Amino acid sequence: MLRPKRTAPIELLNQALADGELNRRLLYIWSVSRGLCTTDFKPVDRKTADPRRIIPFLLESDKPGVFVLEDFHFFLDEGSQSASLAIRELRDLVGPFKAARKTVVQGRSPCLRTRSTAAWQAPCSAAAWLTR
Repeated sequence: MLRPKRTAPIELLNQALADGELNRRLLYIWSVSRGLCTTDFKPVDRKTADPRRIIPFLLESDKPGVFVLEDFHFFLDEGSQSASLAIRELRDLVGPFKAARKTVVQGRSPCLRTRSTAAWQAPCSAAAWLTR
């Protein structure tokens, strides 16, 4: 069985979780192809592969953690029909996530062409979004 290769940013997040103030939080990775998984790619809930379900799932989850949303920016693009809802849901996470020791990280493809700029953007491995 083929397993996806863990990327350097994921390894760095694992280190930060083990070494620093983020300890006692687990790292989870979401992608549209797998849904929410542990770092060894064991599914947490396959229904979360639907991008409309991941944000409500994270809000309802009682587990402290760091949640990497790989390529979620595609669902925030102005051309996406669900962009305004996804953006609002992400903003609504800020307060509850601070209180629950949760963090969302947006993982991004190494190269991305956006509709608004029509230009290639520089690589960005992972950028923390909401809370620490």
